[in-house]
Parts: sequence; structure tokens; C-alpha cells
Amino acid sequence: MVNSLFFNHVQTNEANKHIIQKFEEYVDTNPNEQVYLITAPLGEQKYQYDYEDNALVILSPKHKIIFLDLSDREDEFEEYYEDFLEDLSSLSDKFNYKQFIGRPRKWKDEITTQEVCNQSFDVETLLEKNKLSDGLKRKNELLISLLIGSINNVEKIGVDTSDSLLEKVKNNIILFDGDQTRFIYKDFENKTVSIQGLSGTGKTELLLHKLKELYTTDEDTKIFFTCHNIALANTLKERIPGFFNFMKVEKQIEWDKRLWVDRAWGSQRDKNSGLYSYLCHFYGIPFLRYSYITDYKKIFSQVLEHVNSLDAEDFEYAFDYILIDERQDFPNVFFELCEKVARHKVYIAGDIFQDIFENTKETELKVDVILNRCYRTDPRTLMFAHAIGMGLFEKKKFNWLSNEYWEAIGYRIEEQN
Repeated sequence: MVNSLFFNHVQTNEANKHIIQKFEEYVDTNPNEQVYLITAPLGEQKYQYDYEDNALVILSPKHKIIFLDLSDREDEFEEYYEDFLEDLSSLSDKFNYKQFIGRPRKWKDEITTQEVCNQSFDVETLLEKNKLSDGLKRKNELLISLLIGSINNVEKIGVDTSDSLLEKVKNNIILFDGDQTRFIYKDFENKTVSIQGLSGTGKTELLLHKLKELYTTDEDTKIFFTCHNIALANTLKERIPGFFNFMKVEKQIEWDKRLWVDRAWGSQRDKNSGLYSYLCHFYGIPFLRYSYITDYKKIFSQVLEHVNSLDAEDFEYAFDYILIDERQDFPNVFFELCEKVARHKVYIAGDIFQDIFENTKETELKVDVILNRCYRTDPRTLMFAHAIGMGLFEKKKFNWLSNEYWEAIGYRIEEQN
């Protein structure tokens, strides 16, 4: 299993492959160590450097930002380092961090370091050498949040560390973990990408970040963001403009032209009121209204059957990307249809645990990313609630899951003889 706190966004080559392997070995034996490997700031396509293939940037909240020279070309590496810090400063200014953390000249010597890789390279020695004092860790976390795109409201949380436990919780800096960062930035091979997480693990927030990434990467993408509940759809539609403003998205939202956010069904009168209503209009299919005998399975099977019957030269993709929240509310045929009508990718988020008592038989799990950190509830409280709700303390358990399902809701399995 991939360490959920480790993220590697570096393309492997001859210069870096043995270093990357050493970091992978290190995080396997240090599962609580949060480490990111990058060569340029994430979330901004414009940042590229000539020396990228010969360097690594190592991010870890408790350690300095380490710039590692893999080819020992001092002048080129120094230029890479200075350009990188200049772009980091630009990000700091863009997201209003600079007035709180200052310009690079104030922090680069105490928070960043330049190292040259040699034959005796050792990850543990490198990190131990570059440990930060407690007073600098918070500023370092803010810089890391800029580099991985996990933007915080620095005006609200501040830079100074509070002595009050309540203030520490309120002002906690949120950093994407490895799994969250993978979902946003990794180019998955499969067309449908699925994330599983309990309530409070940040699924919807990740979909918003993915939406921002997709919307800003290409000028002409058509994206439909959907869910079952009309109330949730309305909430999402209200949140997106504020989220885009907070993330400093410069492109204007073109509603119902490049971006649709609405429920899965919709109405016959308005083609943009739901995914099904849009597909009926797009493919010329009769619209079926909801009734006791007309459900999701029936309407989406109808559309899929029609689309599959089209000749290749007559078929046209309805969207480039489809994003789906609350996957547990939909039948499998819905995901098959979305994969058929989306040109590039379908991103799905959900929590199978929410309907675990409604299904006596476990359904097949296809999950690419498992979110196992709950930000809303203390893990001890969550585990206790699961134990009581599922009767795990009883001689006869109410519900006992397979190992695959326990892992899918964030648990680690350790079997004892």
C-alpha cells in the first residue's frame, strides 16, 4: 500500500531514479513522515525550469525546503534555485501570504537549503541535518501549502503559533496529504477515477480543487459536476464562484457553456437543469419523468442503450469531463454512461459506508484513492461510533466487513494469530 503521506510528482530519469527509490524506502519505514517530491510548484502549469531533470525539491513540514542538485552543475543549479524562489514569492504575493511571511530574503536562509547529491546520500541523514526549530515550522508549512496548491486563508489563521489548544485547532494549517495530492495532480491511466472516504475526509473539497485544475488547464473544456441531491447541487453551484475567487482563478465561469453544476435528473423544460435532461436534449432521446416505476437505473439504461446504438461516425461526446459527488446514490449503469459520454475522464467521490446497512451484500469496490484522514471527527470518536453502530463488541456482530471494505473506509488491517 502506498504511504498516504508521501507524494512524488517527479518524472523518473537516470539522474533521480535511485534517489526517488531511497525516499520510497524511507517512507515505507517511517509511515508518519509527510514528504513531497517536486521539481516545480504544483497547480500552476506555467512554472517550468531548464534544470528540472537534474534537481529535486523535498518538502516536509518538520524540515527545511531542500533543493537537491543531482548533477553537480553549480551555476545552473543556483539559477534554478533563484528562479524557483522567485516563483514561490510570486505565489506568496498572489495568495496574500507575503504580508504575513515576508519576502524570500527574510526566510530563505533559515527555511531553505541547497544540497548536492553524492555517493553516500542517505535520506535520514539529510532530513536530520535539516530539521527546523518549532518557531519556523509554521512558516514552512505555509510555504509548502503554496507549493502543493493547498491554499489556506492566511489572514484568518495567521503565522504565529498560539499557546491555546482551541486556537491551535482553529488556526491549523491544512496540507493535502499524499492521497489528496495524487487525486488532484496525478494523470491516472484509467478513464474513471474514484475516491473513497468517510464523511469529513474532504471529498467534495478535492472535487472542487480538481474542477479548478481542469477548468483552468484548457480554454475549451466542457465539464458537468453532478450529484443526486438538488440541495447539494445548489450548494455546490453557490460555492464555486467563491472558491474560484479564493484560488485566484482568472478565467470567468461560463455557466451552461463550459461548466454545468446540477443534479443528475433535471427537468424536461430546461435542458441545463440536470445531467439526464442535458443528455436527452444532446442525443435526441425522449425524457422520462420520475415515477414509482421510473428510477435512475431505468433512465440511464435508456440513454446508454441509445448511445451504444449510434454508429461511430454519428457519435459525439457530450462533455470532456464529468465529476460526481456522493457515488453511493447511483447505480453502476450511471457510471458506465458517464464514461461513455465523457471524452477524457470521469471523477467520482463517495462513501460506501453510508449505505452499508441498506445492502446485505457487499458490492464490487473499484477505488483509486482512499482518504483515511477525517478532519471533522477525532479518529477515536469515529472508531468508537463504528464499533457501537456495527455491534463489534457483541458476541454476534451486527455487521462485519471484509478486509477490502475495512481498508476502503480508511482502516489498516493487522491480523494476529
